[in-house]
Amino acid sequence: MLYLSAITLQLLTVAARERLWAALATARARGARVMFDSNYRAAGWESAELARDAVRRTWELTSIAVPTFSDEHALFADPTPAATVARLREWGVAEIAVKDGGNGCVVWDGAPPVLVPAVAVESTVDTTAAGDAFNAGYLAARLDGADPRTAAAAGHAIAAKVITHPGAIVTDESLPPRGA
Repeated sequence: MLYLSAITLQLLTVAARERLWAALATARARGARVMFDSNYRAAGWESAELARDAVRRTWELTSIAVPTFSDEHALFADPTPAATVARLREWGVAEIAVKDGGNGCVVWDGAPPVLVPAVAVESTVDTTAAGDAFNAGYLAARLDGADPRTAAAAGHAIAAKVITHPGAIVTDESLPPRGA
């Protein structure tokens, strides 16, 4: 499993991106899965067009998509998370979990898309790293053999803990136990 986000892409030169895409294609051809989060931050790109092109090329090499709806809306003008799912399916992504904050996420893996609700929290302190926390929980659950819907619930559980703390890092004691 290879995991990356568009922040990786924006840090690379054009030539380095080309080498990355070649390496991802080779890895996929050898059976590896690629998990990608578009994680679009406009300030890190020369233009939205350059970001859109780089992100699209990466989506086309992706096995598991974990985008945030607001990023996909900003880049591709998707009107809904379901529209993001449809577009990524057209680009060949086999498994998709579109995060939409407190609205939950839309999961698709060949079956009809399903909304997996977010975990309600009493008080949000800081949403920094909520998406990364979701991705970590999702990936860990998938690597443990969970189906995408169960993995999304695991991702939501970790994200719910992270957003109740200041900053992006929380102690192990505040996270749900693995498999919970």
